[in-house]
Amino acid sequence: MVAKKPRVVVVGAGISCLTAAHRLCGAGGDKFEVAVVEAGDRVDCRILTSEFAGHRVEMGATWVQGVVGSPVYALARDAGAIGEEGGGLPYERMDGFPDRVLTVAEGGEVVDADTVAGPIEELYRGMIEAARDGEAGGGGGVEEYLRRGLRAYQAARSAGGGGKELEEVEEALLAMHINLERTDTSADDLDLTTEGEYRDFPNPEQAFVVSLINGFHI
Repeated sequence: MVAKKPRVVVVGAGISCLTAAHRLCGAGGDKFEVAVVEAGDRVDCRILTSEFAGHRVEMGATWVQGVVGSPVYALARDAGAIGEEGGGLPYERMDGFPDRVLTVAEGGEVVDADTVAGPIEELYRGMIEAARDGEAGGGGGVEEYLRRGLRAYQAARSAGGGGKELEEVEEALLAMHINLERTDTSADDLDLTTEGEYRDFPNPEQAFVVSLINGFHI
């Protein structure tokens, strides 16, 4: 009587599930059977490669954020997912960032960069760096910490230096920065301790120009 092999079922055919199944097959050899089940009509999950204007465009997973020192970039490079189109140059942030950002309030009024928008950006960046260096105090979440900093900044201003209208603009500017931070680190609900664990690898984002699924044979 032939002994039945243990069966392992991997639910889903996204990149993580396929990687898990690949590892199981490699480690288990002929000791057990591996099956991958997928409810959709294709594999790859969010990784969907499309051709556009002579280039491959990923409609889901799009880029490796940061290049220098990033283990994800190294994995993508070794898997041949970076490609050589355009000399391997990054597709994202090719235009960099402007030195002076134009900020416009409701109604079309331009917010002065030197006296209003700039100082709030400096306050935000300084507080975020302090949080990541473990120097933030007061406990709570990142958003709460940033709003405390703004209130302290406003309280330190000399009496009569702006009024309620200016404070409302400053609060809106800080909210803008918090919303941008939320896309990276969930600033609205992340605690200060966890914020210190976040790292943004330097250099521009490197776009994927070939499908990440290439090379997986299960």
